[in-house]
Amino acid sequence: MQGRAYGFGLLCLILALFIFRQVSRSTPALREGPADLVSEQLIWVELGKGFREPGVQQIRDGLSLFHVKEMTVSACRDLGSSGEKWQKLLINGGRYYLNVNSGSRCDLRSGWMTSGKRMALGIPLHPNRMTRKDWEQLPGIGPSLANKIEKDRQKNGDFVSIEDLARVHGIGKARISNWNRFF
Repeated sequence: MQGRAYGFGLLCLILALFIFRQVSRSTPALREGPADLVSEQLIWVELGKGFREPGVQQIRDGLSLFHVKEMTVSACRDLGSSGEKWQKLLINGGRYYLNVNSGSRCDLRSGWMTSGKRMALGIPLHPNRMTRKDWEQLPGIGPSLANKIEKDRQKNGDFVSIEDLARVHGIGKARISNWNRFF
């Protein structure tokens, strides 16, 4: 009797291993290690002046401009004083452009996409990275309220979170609640 139970158990184990092997062949998450899965995250960056194909690009997370410069940079041979900037990782919603000087020397500049582009791409906004024009892209904010927000930030310091906008005259909980989806 014990021989039959042992044989049945061995058969079940072999069958389970066979099924696991078949499933792991067809399921990338089981085949690849954690490092491979992380590299599949995509971010949005805007490549501006000086790149072969300027515009908004979707790039794998964890890359620096050094990794993508061979594919995108047109006439840069000398990275100039900005060589260390090429090593920094690309940031979701970042904007990068080059000033190409005489002798193919390039200076890298970076900043942020406009809030309109970030909202359209689903990239969260941060209240301290926004200009007056960025504020005007949000629903219910015109030039007057955008100026109030900027003056408040200059007078009282940065906004730690979107809720800090309540200190600006004319902004209440209802507006902040309406804007939460963008931040």
